[in-house]
Amino acid sequence: MRIKTLYFLGAVGTALAVAVLETFAYDAFQLEQHALNINSQTDRISKGIYQLESLTSDYLLTFSERSVSQWNTRHKSLGLLIVPLPESPNELAQHLNTLAYYHHKSGELFDLLLSSRNDTADRNPATRTAALSSQLRTMVDAMASEADNVSTKNHQNMAAAWKRLRVVDFAVNLVSACLLTFFGIFGWFRVLRPLLELRGTIQEFALGKQEVRFSLSANDEINDVKISFNRMADSLCDTMVSRDLLSIEVLERKELEHDLRSSEAEIRSILDNMSDVFYKTDHDGNVIIISKSISSVLGYAQEEVLGKKAAEYHFDPDGRQRMLAAIAANGTGVIDFELRMRHKQGHPVWVSASSHLVFDEIGQTIGIEGVFRSIEERKSIEKALRNHASEIESLFNASSDATMLFKLDGTLLATNNILAARFGKKPEDLRGTCLWDLFPPDVSTARRAAVTRVIEAGEPVHYVDQRGDLHFDNSIYPIVGEDGIIDKVAVYSRDVTEQKQVQQRIAAYVAEIERSNAELEQFAYVASHDLREPLRMISSYLSLLERRYGDRLDGDGLEFIGFARDGAKRMDHLVLDLLDLSRIERRGEPIVPTPIMPTVQLALSNLEIMIKDCGATITTDDVIQSSLVLGDSTQIMRLFQNLIGNSLKYRKPDTAPVIQIGGQRLDGCWQFSVGDNGIGIAPEYFERVFGIFQRLHTRDQYDGTGIGLAVCKKIVERHSGRIWVESIPGEGTTLHFTLPCALCPGE
Repeated sequence: MRIKTLYFLGAVGTALAVAVLETFAYDAFQLEQHALNINSQTDRISKGIYQLESLTSDYLLTFSERSVSQWNTRHKSLGLLIVPLPESPNELAQHLNTLAYYHHKSGELFDLLLSSRNDTADRNPATRTAALSSQLRTMVDAMASEADNVSTKNHQNMAAAWKRLRVVDFAVNLVSACLLTFFGIFGWFRVLRPLLELRGTIQEFALGKQEVRFSLSANDEINDVKISFNRMADSLCDTMVSRDLLSIEVLERKELEHDLRSSEAEIRSILDNMSDVFYKTDHDGNVIIISKSISSVLGYAQEEVLGKKAAEYHFDPDGRQRMLAAIAANGTGVIDFELRMRHKQGHPVWVSASSHLVFDEIGQTIGIEGVFRSIEERKSIEKALRNHASEIESLFNASSDATMLFKLDGTLLATNNILAARFGKKPEDLRGTCLWDLFPPDVSTARRAAVTRVIEAGEPVHYVDQRGDLHFDNSIYPIVGEDGIIDKVAVYSRDVTEQKQVQQRIAAYVAEIERSNAELEQFAYVASHDLREPLRMISSYLSLLERRYGDRLDGDGLEFIGFARDGAKRMDHLVLDLLDLSRIERRGEPIVPTPIMPTVQLALSNLEIMIKDCGATITTDDVIQSSLVLGDSTQIMRLFQNLIGNSLKYRKPDTAPVIQIGGQRLDGCWQFSVGDNGIGIAPEYFERVFGIFQRLHTRDQYDGTGIGLAVCKKIVERHSGRIWVESIPGEGTTLHFTLPCALCPGE
């Protein structure tokens, strides 16, 4: 089994163990939390009972009306606390029920005590009062005792919860230790020890034991490394044999060079008559010997090259460095190293160089010598062959489809890379094999039948094939030979699995987004609705506080109450705006043909007082009189009301607002605009103004919640339109938006 598979199974097991332990821990934590809640409840009950005892004593001493009111208030609040919490243990619930009974009885005794004191017909009121007082004290004491019983029982439950948590914690530590031990042992036997053995064998090979090879073991990643090493070792041994042959050749050449150095005249004669170019450079790369054949290869005379840097005659800037690097990599020299030299006329010339290092008597490198010959003709032929083969291969591989050409008996003539990859092979491996042998018998039979139909009909066939989770779009074409008879078949197969999966994922994503949006809208509506209740309570109690204690507060205190009330009102307005925002999609009216002018008139009517206060002038284009759109009339009225209201609010000081409402019909929609001569908006805020809670000014300058334009954008988007702003700071702002057209009667 593969190591990564074992690690995956271990990780899955670990996750399952952790999930089970976390479940137990969560149950214990819930039990502890419930005990803590009950403990808090019993503390409040005990405190209330002690206060009730004190109030009872106070009443029995003073019998004052104030004591009666306080006793009843405390007794009522205590009754609200003596209620069993959900999921309370039965025994604890019984104690609470007993406590509730005592509470009820104490209330009855207190009422009897009040009645006895007010009963003028009673001949012996003192005796009855004393008896009832004693019973009341006894009942209150019983309540205190029962509250202690509840507290004691709850502490026992808390101790049990703590004990369960400690057991779960011990189990987590034990499982963690076991998992660490398992992975440690597994890592040693399946990873570390095989790696140490791998290192030892490689070191033996490096020390010269070329025959050493790995014995293959389990089918895992380390076994893959062993296989790769065995292949590398075999290849390296073959390379070393070639290197020995090269060394023999180099040695023979050195002997020849030694003989040549014995007679300079003989060397010159050879150099002057050879077609290859012989050269020699010194340690600094200067040319010290060059044969006359340099003129036929590169166009230079000998005297133009001698004494010059050899690098100057390389066409590529790194040409000489690459050759030196190859010589260094091979040890002493290179054979048939291809590079480009620079012709005297400036164009490149391909040459093949065989060069080696030259050493002095003490083994120090003193230069390089070798020969090179022009291989321009060979390069031209190779280029032509490569171009021809590349054109054929490119044409075949240009398609993103898997492509193949085969004879009628199924013999494959050509395939492209994509088709070969489906079978895990290379195109050259498939050439000459039988196509039908590559498929399972049932698939092979179906493929033969499809090809037979194409041959018989003489027409292409197109079909979509599904094999498991894979989807293929196949096209089969008959190929006619020179004699006019179909003798080959071409198949183009496109893997559309990913396209199918993408379509499925997109559908799933759309469904999930729609569900999420619906949940978010419902959440925003519910949260905003529930927020208003505490805000109303805050405002009410602030007003009550001001009425009752206003005469006792100084100026700062009254101002602080005003700040708090103002903040609560702003928050309430903000919540109302949020409710409106969430209702745009949830509670909108149907989209129906709607005339624009009535909605504009209603918006102006709603803003009539504000328009008169600021002396605004508002004009409407005549074209709006006949405009008819598909929309929700209430929301469109709200859209115009918000935009016109913004123009009235953000006016320049001491300047009466001038507002122009315009419109024009475009292809399939109406484009409306609301322009003003107000303070304007800077370009960097054109997008920001449509965001929720986005304000460009402080509340001291301009009131508002920062939701108005966000509501406008959401209304426009619900109507499949778009909204944008054009403005020049200090000169005014124009808001544009589009709504879909509704056909007028007669269109």
